[in-house]
Amino acid sequence: MIADSSSPPVPARNALWPGLVLLGIALYRVCFWVPCDDHWWHMLTGRLALETGQVPSTDPFSFTFQGAPWINWEWLAGVVMGLAWEAGGHTMVRAVASHTSWIAALIAVAALLAKGG
Repeated sequence: MIADSSSPPVPARNALWPGLVLLGIALYRVCFWVPCDDHWWHMLTGRLALETGQVPSTDPFSFTFQGAPWINWEWLAGVVMGLAWEAGGHTMVRAVASHTSWIAALIAVAALLAKGG
């Protein structure tokens, strides 16, 4: 008998495990609030950007570095969080965060399935 040296195709159900893990992470994100020390800072910066129409280039909030040059590379997240807060408070911020987690997980699962597993 001659043994076949090629590996057998991976069953489709094995491709679902990474997707299930990603969806589990997204579900955890939906069900539990993960505290972030910068959460309020981001929202306040987003509100400031919305009010002034520009991204702050100096630190407007801290006590020790107020007015110091600042590169706010997370400005868009702050704007989205500020808009969500104005639309519905804490509940809306949490809903936006959970939806973005779900969308990211679904994109990852779709990419895994499109790749064949």
